[in-house]
Amino acid sequence: MKRIIKPLALLLAVAVLCLSLAACGKSKGATGAELMQGIFDKLTANAEYNEWKASFNATTIEEKLDGTTITVSAAGEEGLNGDYAFTLEGDYIVATGAEGDYSIYALLTNMMAAVADYYGMNRTLMNGYLAGLGNFDKENTFLVTETADGRTTYQLYAADAWKMDGLDEMYINEKALAYIDPLTENDVNSVINSGKVSAITYGNKTALTLIVGEYGENTALTLKSLQSMVAKLQPDGYEAFASEYTELKETAGSGYTVSFGIPADVAQQHAYTEAAGYSYLTVVFAGDAAVSAS
Repeated sequence: MKRIIKPLALLLAVAVLCLSLAACGKSKGATGAELMQGIFDKLTANAEYNEWKASFNATTIEEKLDGTTITVSAAGEEGLNGDYAFTLEGDYIVATGAEGDYSIYALLTNMMAAVADYYGMNRTLMNGYLAGLGNFDKENTFLVTETADGRTTYQLYAADAWKMDGLDEMYINEKALAYIDPLTENDVNSVINSGKVSAITYGNKTALTLIVGEYGENTALTLKSLQSMVAKLQPDGYEAFASEYTELKETAGSGYTVSFGIPADVAQQHAYTEAAGYSYLTVVFAGDAAVSAS
């Protein structure tokens, strides 16, 4: 089968990733230089960032801290070239690049992971919150983007741990699924984050696995997210699922099974790693014969 990968529209794909709203690692009264030193240390020690750097086989990437500016310098043959500056200005780390410059955006996501590590915040939850702000039409003051004259300026809030107001209202709604198409015979993997809910899909119209995680315990946000995803993806048997599955429970129905957590065979098959602090629900659509035989 043809395999198609559909990445998360906002990134926030970063995905990965226990919220502590108390600042961890930041001393009260820290200067801007001290703050950036702490973020620099977290960035350069981040295993995922270093793995990402190593993926550019023909490119050398180095970081330098000068006062309140972290500069990432890249030289090589794989599209990531030049000096990328991230400067603390007031409450924000500011970076500017050419409009549509995905290199600086990729570096910004790594910078966001360093801010998360510095304050002891959960990276997956941060990404989901940013996505949820867009999905529920809320003002985003934590990652502000402005484009003018062919340049885009990014402002990443770094003065304190993020207060994620409205998080308990967010789930995977229709807007979060706007870039997703109903399934066909082709395999499609999709990652969808929105607020406290982080989900991933594996498969096609006749054989689909949905893994839906919610930060903390699974609640009505998990159920609403699941219902939205099934309605949009439309795997075989989705009509029966929509009418039969109206509360969170483990069950086997008409062509589907629902399990709390991630069954070992599913985790092994998809090499899926659970994010810290999340509770999971797994739904497998496999047709009547497969469910009856299980």
